[in-house]
Amino acid sequence: MRILVTGACGYKGTVLVPKLLSSGHEVIAIDTMWFGNYLKPHKNLTVEQVDVRDSDKIRLDRVDAIIHLSSIANDPCGDLDPKLNPSPNITRRRWWPSGCY
Repeated sequence: MRILVTGACGYKGTVLVPKLLSSGHEVIAIDTMWFGNYLKPHKNLTVEQVDVRDSDKIRLDRVDAIIHLSSIANDPCGDLDPKLNPSPNITRRRWWPSGCY
C-alpha cells in the first residue's frame, strides 16, 4: 500500500514511518521539517519538504491511504500566532480525498 504521512518528520512520524516500511508499505513522507528530518533513507521512502497547508503541492493521485500527523509542534509557536495552531488540522479537511481512509 502507498501511504502518505503528513508530519512524518516529527516525533510520532519518526516512530511510525519505519514500522510502515518494515511492514512492506511504500511511504510518502511530507513535513515542513522546521525541526529537521531524522528519517533514515529507505528504498520505499520518499521524503518531501511540504507544508500541509500548501495543498496544491501535494499529489494525492498516487496514494492509497493518508495518515495525518501534522500539527504545530509546540506551545510557543501557538503563542506567537494563535491562528496558526489549528490551521494544519482545519486545512487538511479541505483537500482530504473521500476515497482515502
